[in-house]
Amino acid sequence: MGTQGRAPVCVHCGSTVVTRIALFGSQLMTSQYRCERCRTYFEHIRWDDEDQGADADPGEPANKHAPKASGR
Repeated sequence: MGTQGRAPVCVHCGSTVVTRIALFGSQLMTSQYRCERCRTYFEHIRWDDEDQGADADPGEPANKHAPKASGR
């Protein structure tokens, strides 16, 4: 099974433009994200195949097609 449907989506507004803040959340199986649209924080369950990109910069958007946030 591929990773479709596993990309982090904001639980508050449904946006896919999110940034990973921390590799681990309150549980080892979750990562912390911040929504760039509504500016809220949430956790998303990490899957085994997502851990391969764990070395990526946590400040980079999780959605590679998402525009980078401006420095406002």
